[in-house]
Amino acid sequence: MKNKKIPKILFVTRMALGGRIGPSMDHIDKLIKYYENRIIWFSISAQNDKTNQNYDIPYKSHPPIDKFVMIPLIKNFIRYVLGSRYLTLLISRFGKRHGADVVLADLSSDIISIGRMTAKKLRLPLVLLIHDDPISRLNNKVYPKIISKYLEEEFNKTMTFSKECAVISDYMGEYYDNQYNIRATTLYIGADEKRCAKPKNFLSNKKIITIGSLGSVHCFRNLDMVIEAISYLNKTYDGKYFSLKHIGDLPSKYLNLEDVHVTGWLDKEEVLKELKTIDIGLISVSFEISKKVTVMTSFPTKIHNYLEAQVPLLGIGPNYSAIVKFIKDFYCGQVCNNNSTEKISSKIIDIINNKDNYEKTKFGLLNAAKHFSRDNYFKNFEKIFTEI
Repeated sequence: MKNKKIPKILFVTRMALGGRIGPSMDHIDKLIKYYENRIIWFSISAQNDKTNQNYDIPYKSHPPIDKFVMIPLIKNFIRYVLGSRYLTLLISRFGKRHGADVVLADLSSDIISIGRMTAKKLRLPLVLLIHDDPISRLNNKVYPKIISKYLEEEFNKTMTFSKECAVISDYMGEYYDNQYNIRATTLYIGADEKRCAKPKNFLSNKKIITIGSLGSVHCFRNLDMVIEAISYLNKTYDGKYFSLKHIGDLPSKYLNLEDVHVTGWLDKEEVLKELKTIDIGLISVSFEISKKVTVMTSFPTKIHNYLEAQVPLLGIGPNYSAIVKFIKDFYCGQVCNNNSTEKISSKIIDIINNKDNYEKTKFGLLNAAKHFSRDNYFKNFEKIFTEI
């Protein structure tokens, strides 16, 4: 499809061709397939320039400028201060050569300055694409204090300069609107309604209950408590066997546990196939106060995978977290606002035994899949770029 409704977009990202599946790659995949000749892609990546049979677009990559420096402060200064200026020149030339009309910056620590400086140099509007709050990520990483302070100031400049911010959830959009008075539009990664499974039947008659988790684990404390809850249920709940299936990788200590099965990393189609075999989808975030902004604003993309599989969700996190608000707003499952074994096991039992709640959850999952549909993604995307 060659869509001419939108301007030609210079997309600046850390994701390279052939990169691992994740939010950035999911955006790229959809945008290129849908808009074809409207995307120009510059990757700040160590991977070499190459072509890919799936993508017929202008593409260039260049590694961050810090390759041979080992001293942390100097390395970060070269990467985020001097390197940003050099990469801005390269990206600007690339964008000008291919007739860019607008800059879309996939915001990370490398691109906080580069997106803004490129847009200024080309005299083009800047749209930001944010999956996780960059300031929270800065505070949770080991950067020299002076570099963290510099990047935070650069982020504030970029938010002030930008005309529009594309965010991963309504919860993040509300936060940025309040913090920076910037117009935020939600671009959910999107559940593909054509791929959605049929809602599962009530689980009370099932003998084997499989709780599924997917992708990277950001809170191993919660995962440990879920495994403890599963062990507790297997000892105390007659007539059923409970287990955890993790789609992705886990540290070696989990690989030989009796009630845990780890599949390793799978491709997109295999992920959906595995998710259709689980009964409950696990989503968990940290209870640490230091990570409050992150869990308030971030929206795990695995939720969309669970929606395609139409499995009820078990959300573990504080009440202010985006995942807990989402599950409550759409009635997609049960939430635990603490990670005790007792609380988790009781919520698992409620999902499989409370028929009235289960029927409401089935409706909620269908409603959420429609709300998070890819059609809505493209409507919001076009709204951003036709208005700008």
